[in-house]
Amino acid sequence: MDSKEYSITRKCKRCGNIDVFPLSKREAAFDLYNRYSLWYSECSNCNSTQCASLGRSYVYLDESLLREWAYSEALRVNEQDEEVILGDETISDVNALFDLLDDHSVLFTKKKIIIEALCVVLHDYLTGDGLEVSNTLAARVRAELIKRKPMVVDSEDWIMDYVKQAAFPYLGL
Repeated sequence: MDSKEYSITRKCKRCGNIDVFPLSKREAAFDLYNRYSLWYSECSNCNSTQCASLGRSYVYLDESLLREWAYSEALRVNEQDEEVILGDETISDVNALFDLLDDHSVLFTKKKIIIEALCVVLHDYLTGDGLEVSNTLAARVRAELIKRKPMVVDSEDWIMDYVKQAAFPYLGL
């Protein structure tokens, strides 16, 4: 049984009340809830269906969740910033990402997203933009990507130009 230990909050636009809806770890990790339904649900205080915002905290993506994501085309960590979240060591087990790159069962598209995420880590480290990245993590990511240069080159089309401009020279590409 998957307990409901996480939640999403809905703030009412009319009265400011905050309703809390329980989510399981898996539902929270992979956005497996109906945003539309929550957005237009009635406020428990004033019955308004006007929503000001929905909010939730991120689930730490441990190796188990990352593996489930990597083997399924249907699962997404985030609709918009998947590569940023995967590369954030406070949210994701970055070390598990290296193992997934070498796992032949991992979907090709997911490997490209992982490469993109690791290049974002280097971009953030080198430019100071985005997340704060430790020297240790940056050195490890660089070493792991250099070992996998052909994979990085194969993923080039998935990586934003501004990320490539910072990360690729650091990788000798």
